[in-house]
Amino acid sequence: KWPSGRAVGHCHSSAQLHTICALALRSEVRSKPAFRIFQLACAARFGAQRNSVWMDKLRILIIDDDRLMLTLLVGVLRREGFSDVVKAGSGKEGVAKFLQNRPDIVFLDIEMPEYCGIQTLKAIKEFGIVTQVVMVTASPTRHNVMAAQQAGAAGFLVKPVSPAKVSAAVKRCIDRARQEEGDIELFICN
Repeated sequence: KWPSGRAVGHCHSSAQLHTICALALRSEVRSKPAFRIFQLACAARFGAQRNSVWMDKLRILIIDDDRLMLTLLVGVLRREGFSDVVKAGSGKEGVAKFLQNRPDIVFLDIEMPEYCGIQTLKAIKEFGIVTQVVMVTASPTRHNVMAAQQAGAAGFLVKPVSPAKVSAAVKRCIDRARQEEGDIELFICN
């Protein structure tokens, strides 16, 4: 259902999907992250091209203290068709950019000086803004996995990062956003 209470029926063609999304883009739900994820998921379901308008609407934030990793992830995401990619070099900067940009998906390094990934994740989740947070790490230890899951992470992306792993993580985030609340499993892109 739309926020206005109207039911959204099933779409059977790309034209119907385009009409629904065009109407929604003009309505009050345009700024809601969950709706942008819905748009991207629908576009993928109906075979829309990879660099469609829906990918342009998805906002992604990358938080990592390693400049090389930031550059790599930004490059991979842009090559995959995502144009709205923002980066931050520390946890504190990441929280500030999170509030500025309200991203749909956050890629967050666990091992950072001063403000670690788990602390950053907790700070992000305290704002109550719907977002999917993917923890990025070279070694997903049991402690890190449990701490991230308790803090609200969507999943893990294990280094070394590849375009296939990043695409899989984005797809899993979209799938998670479509699931109803409740017991949703943590995913690991290894």
